[in-house]
Amino acid sequence: MKIAKNSPNVLALLPPFYRELVILLLILQTTVVGVAWASNEVVEIHVSPHGRDSSPGTAEQPVASLERAIELVRNVRNKKGPNIDINVVLDDGVYRLEHPLIITPTENPGPGHLRFIAANVGKAVVSGGRLLTGWKQVAQHWEVAIPSVNNQPLLTRELFINGRRAVRARTPNSGFFRIDRPGPDKRTSLFIRPEDAWAFEGNIAGCEFVYLHDWSTSRVKILSFDPQTLQVVFSQRVGCSAPHYEIGHWPHARYFLENGERMLDQPGEWRLDTEKASSCICPSLVRACRGSRRSCLFWKHSRRSGVTARAAYRYAMFTGRELSSSIAGSICRLRVMRPGRPPFMSLGEVHNRQGEK
Repeated sequence: MKIAKNSPNVLALLPPFYRELVILLLILQTTVVGVAWASNEVVEIHVSPHGRDSSPGTAEQPVASLERAIELVRNVRNKKGPNIDINVVLDDGVYRLEHPLIITPTENPGPGHLRFIAANVGKAVVSGGRLLTGWKQVAQHWEVAIPSVNNQPLLTRELFINGRRAVRARTPNSGFFRIDRPGPDKRTSLFIRPEDAWAFEGNIAGCEFVYLHDWSTSRVKILSFDPQTLQVVFSQRVGCSAPHYEIGHWPHARYFLENGERMLDQPGEWRLDTEKASSCICPSLVRACRGSRRSCLFWKHSRRSGVTARAAYRYAMFTGRELSSSIAGSICRLRVMRPGRPPFMSLGEVHNRQGEK
């Protein structure tokens, strides 16, 4: 199509507001096209449990740790800039984290992506758990010493044995109790029914009271129990500040107890002895585990030693079903901070709100 020499400028005929809008759209289009073109280059960094951190991180010579992989990511960014995509490819195996894995805008400034990818779906696991060894039989139970973290005993609510989640000792073993009525402040105490008082007999040190709200759960430590008045006092508040989290908002709410000494009464159950800093499990489960590693992974602590990602412009993305569900779910807490926008997490994959994968 030919345009006459004396034809007026189309932009000049538009009102000022629309003229500025058209110019802005043209600039944005040019930027997006430029970013898409610049992000075509992809650099892969390979990690393997059998690798060496002195290796260059190629498929033939992978590094061994995620920490070293992050260092290589930083080196690539310094050399090639922020536009390229970087894939950290994890070979089959378990990658144990002793310290938080921190991803900052230095490693991922954008617009290029940073992805952590399992080479084979379901075969790469990132774990902040602790492997326990040295089990000893004490009376009718097996016990093992719990390692300390920062000179503090490691506290946990979950124990995995050979990849299977063990049942934490509880009472009742199935079903629930129901409270009688709330205490005066409806936050730190309540009264139980007389027929349930037997559950609070004996040593309840380390026992947790699990209170079921309508859509959520509160776990609080028991400070004291009065067998005369049947009042249970907690050392922590139940629920958050919203009024519908008060004790008794739902009449006769359900509850159960966990981790009590007398509750270790079923095959396969376990409890954390906070007084001796040891974990106990019933003999039948240990017999089932003989001939293999008795591996115990403590997920509560791993949330502190998991993955912390602070990316100012892009999210770090984790793909591969087992890998991503481990990071986004019970093994690690993934936090991705982006100014003005909260992160979006799912158990299948972690990606941003624009659906980038």
